[in-house]
Amino acid sequence: EDSKQRIFVGPAVGLMDALSPGGVFAKGDGIPDVGVLLEAQKKTYRELKRRGMRVVIGGDYGFRVTPQGTNANDLRLFQEHFGFSAEEALICGTRIGGELMGTCVGQLREGWLADLLIVDGR
Repeated sequence: EDSKQRIFVGPAVGLMDALSPGGVFAKGDGIPDVGVLLEAQKKTYRELKRRGMRVVIGGDYGFRVTPQGTNANDLRLFQEHFGFSAEEALICGTRIGGELMGTCVGQLREGWLADLLIVDGR
């Protein structure tokens, strides 16, 4: 916990979910051992969240089970598996990602780069 201002963690949850039995985005029966790992990952990242560690979205995409362009699924997976709110998950993918890269991105501020995602509802 003393290092939480200099450490970032990223779970690569999309791949774990896609390969595990019963995952939110899993296809087919999955791999049973991966399901065990996903359960451990859920506990670990819920605890990291509770302790205020900086968690970033992103991970292993570009495979058959996690094709390019589907990494936004992490927003939902962070909510369903790790207990983040929708707002907290979005912050993990924007502001905290910008902090990790040391760049002026991820926040709506003058002089910063930003993309807008407009949602009608929740």
